[in-house]
Amino acid sequence: FTFIQQLKWLDSGDLYVAQAGKTIRYDAAGVVRWNATVTQSDAVTSLVVDRAGRVFQVSQASGMSTTVRVKLLDANGNLAITATPPGQPFFAQGAVDANGNYVVVGQTSNGLGGRLPRFGEIDLVIMRNPHLLFGP
Repeated sequence: FTFIQQLKWLDSGDLYVAQAGKTIRYDAAGVVRWNATVTQSDAVTSLVVDRAGRVFQVSQASGMSTTVRVKLLDANGNLAITATPPGQPFFAQGAVDANGNYVVVGQTSNGLGGRLPRFGEIDLVIMRNPHLLFGP
């Protein structure tokens, strides 16, 4: 049994469900459109779908790991990009802005591995398109 970690219900009636290791898209009739296996043990903390049907998700590796992954699935559920920001970030939520940019909000305790200036013990981070910044 796997717990549902994130749900996204679109105006079209399509439903996106994220569980540990997979994301499933159902159409308005409840038929599975695609079932994408992503990373087996990650806990999904944010799930966003843009107008083109691309799925952006942020996940935290299981256990005591501080590894965060930002994933982009295309409209057919194929894994297009997996990005792993450096350091010790925690991205809590994501959104897509009016221009189609993916934006995440969270925190870091080490300036994303020294890439950002540190102003305190834990700093707020707002990033646009982290999947492009830290991807392959």
